[in-house]
Amino acid sequence: MSVSRRPLISDYLNSHIESSHRATALSLKSMLGGKVQIIAMLLTAYLTSFHQYAGVYVALVMVAIGLVFFRLNDGHVAKVAS
Repeated sequence: MSVSRRPLISDYLNSHIESSHRATALSLKSMLGGKVQIIAMLLTAYLTSFHQYAGVYVALVMVAIGLVFFRLNDGHVAKVAS
């Protein structure tokens, strides 16, 4: 899923970040994304050691959070496409 969204998000960020700050912003985005993945993996591993379905519940919650906070609306898509 992230592979298909990468060009859209990358174009969106490139159009909204000044050229002089772009490398820093993209590097920070990548670093924070990696840290979030590590925390999510550790949390999932910890919870699944207690309950076999906990990983599914955690995954569903993470998907729900992602849909709420990282939603792209039609305005973003139209701005990047033009």
